[in-house]
Amino acid sequence: MGKVYCNVAFTAILEDHHQESVMISQLLFNETAEILEEKDGFYRIASDDDETEGWIDHKNVIKISGAETLENIKEKFRNRSEFLPSFWSDLPEKILSISRENIAKTAKSLVNTPYMYGGRSGFGLDASGFVQFVFRQYGIKLPRTLSKQAEQGEALFFAGESNAGDLAFFEDENGEIVHSGIMLNMYEIIHCYGKVRIDSVDSSGIFNKELGRHSHRLRFIRNILD
Repeated sequence: MGKVYCNVAFTAILEDHHQESVMISQLLFNETAEILEEKDGFYRIASDDDETEGWIDHKNVIKISGAETLENIKEKFRNRSEFLPSFWSDLPEKILSISRENIAKTAKSLVNTPYMYGGRSGFGLDASGFVQFVFRQYGIKLPRTLSKQAEQGEALFFAGESNAGDLAFFEDENGEIVHSGIMLNMYEIIHCYGKVRIDSVDSSGIFNKELGRHSHRLRFIRNILD
């Protein structure tokens, strides 16, 4: 059925084909998606970036059809990013040099960004969206969901082996992965919980000083960089 191109800062990917539906993720500027179905002014799509499936409003994207190619459309909008926020760094020429120090620096630049369920941009982030957004700036494409992210890289045997840029995952009482964050060093983690914030972390999990207790129970830490 063709593809769509996102020419706005982002458009919500919804659970269902109406505006009141829950946002489960976002299609960001310069991203494309495969059209799976059309209904009531919405497209059901599969993101080419991370395979997320859901519904988007047709008004927020350009449908690629006829003689116009994806390359032509991307070129048309490449130099028209004046409507995007200053933190935006999605265009290929802005991909940053990979290092653990740089990843930590990028993550810390997002401190106080508000939590938004389904968010994966600087307008608002959820836990897995925050991790995905940071690594995206370095050309590293991670899956959208916590469960898929938790399969990336190699697990560390001890939390004390962790370095900046490692990913930490946290579980509930049933052993299900429910949260994630980026290690800054073996004692600190940056994660999105209410907002992007830095907290202490130990072998038990994240210690929230405002609550005066551990807020998340550590499952494992994974190295995806080496």
